[in-house]
Amino acid sequence: MSFIRWAAHLSHKILPVAAIGLLAAGPLTAAGQGAYPNRAVKIVVPISPGSGTDVVARMVAERLSKALGQPFTVENKPGADGNIGSDYVAKASPDGYVLGVIASSPLVMNPAIYKMPFDPMKDLAPITNLAHLGLILGVQPSLPVKNVQELIAHAKANPGKLNYAAGTTFFHLAGELFKHATDTDIVAIPYNGTAPQVTAMLGNEVDVIFDAFLGLQHFKSG
Repeated sequence: MSFIRWAAHLSHKILPVAAIGLLAAGPLTAAGQGAYPNRAVKIVVPISPGSGTDVVARMVAERLSKALGQPFTVENKPGADGNIGSDYVAKASPDGYVLGVIASSPLVMNPAIYKMPFDPMKDLAPITNLAHLGLILGVQPSLPVKNVQELIAHAKANPGKLNYAAGTTFFHLAGELFKHATDTDIVAIPYNGTAPQVTAMLGNEVDVIFDAFLGLQHFKSG
């Protein structure tokens, strides 16, 4: 059962777009080892199951398995906003048998915030961009708003009383950019990944959510 009442794609002038890429430890050295792949390949997703990145990774793994005749299996390694799983990929043998489906946070935003256990530019080799996911803004049906303008007005009239889910650095940044652009005061509530923040929204734990992969069934169910 969904408690999300409405959603709106936000302008790219306000919020960034999540990019999801397929990467490997680099530079790759699989050449000379025979036809690739000749055994199972692990695809690491550095965030929790059920996220947009996870869904994309499983779609890609299924198609690669069929196309190349070897199993491509997805393994979730969440933690530290994607740094743990991404570090695992970066430190794997650069033979192409450990790949990573990684979104923006550990590659673009985290290096500006944390002391990283790996260098995204030196330790990872990009293979391809898989997806661009536009962000969606959702609110609880109990809020007396019907569009973004009314949400802004309600937040300004109630500074510090509304909250939003911050499941990753990316969504936290989206919320803070929204606040900055609209001059509002909305409190960030941290969650460990995309799926937990969606669960929190559906469980009426938070008022507002910024997310790149809210299921269509949630909107259809009201």
